Amino acid sequence: TTMNLKLDIINYPIIQSNEPLTVEQLSLVADEIAETIRQYRPEFANLVQLHRHSGCRVKELFQPTRWKVVSNVSLQLTPQKRNAVRNLRFADIGVASAAAFEPILADMARLPLRQYERAFSLAVHDACIYRLYDNGFASPSTHMFRHIKIKELAKSGMEKESIATWIGEKNIQSLDYYLSSKFFR
Repeated sequence: TTMNLKLDIINYPIIQSNEPLTVEQLSLVADEIAETIRQYRPEFANLVQLHRHSGCRVKELFQPTRWKVVSNVSLQLTPQKRNAVRNLRFADIGVASAAAFEPILADMARLPLRQYERAFSLAVHDACIYRLYDNGFASPSTHMFRHIKIKELAKSGMEKESIATWIGEKNIQSLDYYLSSKFFR
């Protein structure tokens, strides 16, 4: 099944295919991809919102035991890859409260990762987004939301050390990879 939903690029600033997308353009595209997934697969609405705003890895998104509510305003995420535990405020990830997070935890446990990855892939394909790799261009994976979140945090003026803490990276130099990544239409 294909989505048959094309992104409304009329609302975007003029995007040249040979120029990398700016952070602002990436944010618009990421929001549009998230909306496309919500329309095509509404059962993933909670998860795509959390994925878009948290900067988590997709496998973390489908492992509810990694997420621990610590108060009505915050939670902890135990990341994969032996990175640092992340402390996140609900407001920063688009969730109103601990009670509003409960259905998201339930979705993590019941929904299949592969179907989410497929929906994401179709939305990215429909958006005609490409990532520049050493060996050429390719459609980006679900990791694109992590890249965009890191770029958004840097654009907002957050220091590298704070970004590393926010996303759970122990090695600040790892951020250079994320910040230098390029996406194109």
